[in-house]
Amino acid sequence: MDVLVALLALFVFFGAVFALFFVITRVTRAILGPRRRLEAELGLEALERRYAQGEITREELDQAKRALGFDLASPPARPRWPRSGPTASG
Repeated sequence: MDVLVALLALFVFFGAVFALFFVITRVTRAILGPRRRLEAELGLEALERRYAQGEITREELDQAKRALGFDLASPPARPRWPRSGPTASG
């Protein structure tokens, strides 16, 4: 009987540890996920600008895109807002 109680206590303890780990990782991803995507998109814009100016080669651009986690087979991402040019009200 004592062994059964000890095993049950161990099971509950490790279940609680796993649940806490799961909650912490999910909350961290939910908080930092959008920020990381934004940082990657800003990095991609900077890379594409450097490529357009001739500062880096196409191979360097592709290597950096892979490092940022972008799929090279997909079309380039379009910015969500205009960076320059005429305004919508203009």
